[in-house]
Amino acid sequence: MLTIKPACQGEPPAMSRRRSARPPQPPVARPDAGRQPVRGLRSRGTGRDSGAGTAELAIALPLLMLLLLAVVQFALWQHAGHVASSAARQATEAARVPGTADAGERRARVVLDQLAGSVLVAPQVEVRTGPDTVTVRVTGHAVSLIPGFSPRVEAQTSGVIEKFRPDGTTP
Repeated sequence: MLTIKPACQGEPPAMSRRRSARPPQPPVARPDAGRQPVRGLRSRGTGRDSGAGTAELAIALPLLMLLLLAVVQFALWQHAGHVASSAARQATEAARVPGTADAGERRARVVLDQLAGSVLVAPQVEVRTGPDTVTVRVTGHAVSLIPGFSPRVEAQTSGVIEKFRPDGTTP
């Protein structure tokens, strides 16, 4: 509301605003005072680039997830290979001492039951004994996380069958 101030000795009448009874407040310092605005940044939702971050995320996130699945699939394949190798190695050791294929196959099945779980799918054990050597081959597939991809796992070991040989004879 505007009021006219009465004139005092020789002054023209002046117009002034009526002020409230509150005392004046000191100016508040802004945290960004003195900073220069950064060029190139736009406010959110304006211009042609609005929503570009969402579109980029929609493209990049599935690719990132596929990369993560590929890394985990590789780790599972390696683990299944180690399980198959361990089963083949222990089956070879079991078949070397008595020299029978059945002992090696039984030992491989025990190891696979303990270690394979769901990592090595459909494992197959093949034990071959010759006159002086035994060869064990364990095959199967690693569990698949990526549809349509079933990595094959194979491990093979061989060893000399332990027999008593008199001095001076060679295998």
